Amino acid sequence: MISSLFTIIRTKDGSEVIVPNGLLISGQVTNWTLTDRGRAVEVSVSVAPTADLRQVSELLRSIAIDHPDVAKGPPPQVHVTSVTATAVAFQLRVWTERNEAWAQVRSDLSVAINQALAREKILMA
Repeated sequence: MISSLFTIIRTKDGSEVIVPNGLLISGQVTNWTLTDRGRAVEVSVSVAPTADLRQVSELLRSIAIDHPDVAKGPPPQVHVTSVTATAVAFQLRVWTERNEAWAQVRSDLSVAINQALAREKILMA
């Protein structure tokens, strides 16, 4: 609802946020669905420092490519974000064309990653 003084925005979880129109005019507004349905999804994974990092990277990329709701382009990206004595942290970043399903995509990827790491006997940290 838009009035002369404020706008009411209904969030995905059903709550309503009242935003003064002055903030909409002067501030930054993020609209996830204005121009397209795409949205980035990120999953963080930490493994033991003894893990084969190339194997982990390939495994994460493969899981992402196999998910039906992960967009083909841009392709999935896997980056090492930190290395410590106790863990190596990775970030998997994918895009989905189904903005409304981003949380489910992240959940699906997390479950698949957990199963694949266990299957390959790669210890999580």
